Amino acid sequence: MPENYKIYQNVIIPQCKINLKKRLVQSGFFDINEKIIPGTELKFIDRLTPTQRINKKRLANPQPVQGEAVFLGLLRAHYGHFLLDSLAWLWILNEFPLHNRTGIFQVTNHDTIENPEYIKLVMDAFGITTQNTLLTTKPLIVEKVIVPEAQYNPFEFRAKKAYKQVYNRIANHVFNNGIYDDIKNEGMYYLSRKKLPTDQKKYRPCVNESAIEEMMTKFGFDIIYPEHIPFERQIVMYTRAKCIVGFEGSALHNAVFMKPDTSVISIGSFRKKQEIHPAQAVCNFISGVKGFTIPFSGQLLKEETQEFEFDLKHLEEQMCLVLKIKD
Repeated sequence: MPENYKIYQNVIIPQCKINLKKRLVQSGFFDINEKIIPGTELKFIDRLTPTQRINKKRLANPQPVQGEAVFLGLLRAHYGHFLLDSLAWLWILNEFPLHNRTGIFQVTNHDTIENPEYIKLVMDAFGITTQNTLLTTKPLIVEKVIVPEAQYNPFEFRAKKAYKQVYNRIANHVFNNGIYDDIKNEGMYYLSRKKLPTDQKKYRPCVNESAIEEMMTKFGFDIIYPEHIPFERQIVMYTRAKCIVGFEGSALHNAVFMKPDTSVISIGSFRKKQEIHPAQAVCNFISGVKGFTIPFSGQLLKEETQEFEFDLKHLEEQMCLVLKIKD
């Protein structure tokens, strides 16, 4: 595991707050001289500009925190951001577990460590609880803080290979707390978006996904709807999978749980027509999977929602190429 971290004394932590109107974010930990501590400013939050000085309004009536604390990064509930962004600091808990320490997450809204279910499962895997962890919903002054280096920088789409050990710990936690004999090895899965909740379905819907499901079944893939499968079972499915395929997006980020030399096929949408999404490339790199991209071909039907129809003939031809199926 990496050992790149620093320890700071008497750390000032203002309440984390976003000002969308001014495109500013008050985030970060500050030393006793009120200088930002490198790596805590979270400058990549929605590409907002971090303030480099303390907003005194965000420091009213701070809560004192005695002893040693650990900076755990930015907690974001959105699945894709949580899976790839929010876990980048958790490696430090292998070196400094929260037995007699306090964990501190930065939050910018009402996210918590107790839900959704995937957040709760990950927190359990790392021993993070509401009793040993604080959120920056109010200002803090901390006696001592351990600040680790993040394993992933979403602003530059760069990750360290050691990040995989975080996902391995989550998977091991799942296997140690359940029996999953019904989930097969060498599984091949098409991650369908057809049954997404209505609020999520508004963006980038594919109108002929049912026809795509039929095609994938003929290619030997099982059709799954990730949002309807408990997170722990998904993790087991991905760790045992031989190949997963789906439209580019958060669902394919589950490649982080897959074994090296397995395969991930990313189908382009109107958002990313030709090239692989850089976040997906990072996920593939972390796990050492073989990544394939099928370029978008089809018709945009609604500009505001990017609703589209995919070219089925093109998709079939590309799948045959990727799977090396001859006519």
